[in-house]
Amino acid sequence: SGMAEVYKAMRQYDMALEKYEKAQELDPANVIAWAGLAGVYKSMRQYDMALEKYEKAQELDPLDVVSWCGMAEVYRAMSLFDEAEKKYLWVKEKLVSDPYSFCGLGFLWLKIKPNEKWAECDDLFKSALNIDPGNPVASLGLEVIGRLYHQSAKGLADQEWFERALAFLSEDKNPEAKNHVYFLRGLETINRDDPLIRIETLEKLSDTGSYLLQEMPL
Repeated sequence: SGMAEVYKAMRQYDMALEKYEKAQELDPANVIAWAGLAGVYKSMRQYDMALEKYEKAQELDPLDVVSWCGMAEVYRAMSLFDEAEKKYLWVKEKLVSDPYSFCGLGFLWLKIKPNEKWAECDDLFKSALNIDPGNPVASLGLEVIGRLYHQSAKGLADQEWFERALAFLSEDKNPEAKNHVYFLRGLETINRDDPLIRIETLEKLSDTGSYLLQEMPL
């Protein structure tokens, strides 16, 4: 599965599928292989296949957090936000020590309920950092909240504040600032109706931004 993940990161999806399929053939009860297959299909945007593989992984291990969060990400990508929220909430209630589920729910709420849930999102990202102090997704979650909500409860709906946040980050002398800008621009495109604009924007992300968005898709 290690090589499969390498191929997936390199976007050599055929090779990644081959590795995971071999692992699954050797051990049909290998939850990691089933969830890995699902993750590759998710990256390929073959969402029906991804859900099928995640469901198989959950049959083998009902508490597999990778499968629960993976399904939530697929539903989010399909704009089935209620289903995505249910999956994240289940993980939060049953597997309270998983930081990525907190981040996933936080970013989902920032997308669909920005004015209503920003305080809860702040708590989720902080909880994730309490569990995993070096978690980059949680850190960026707090960065987004700090920039977008410090002076404006309108948050993502306030385009003027959004542009001010981008301008501030662009002038930041922190070498990672550009990644935050890319990340915020990716977040901005999520509210657009044209999926091609979103894909084009996300494909221009820096290496760090791309990694973060792959780990926790918007």
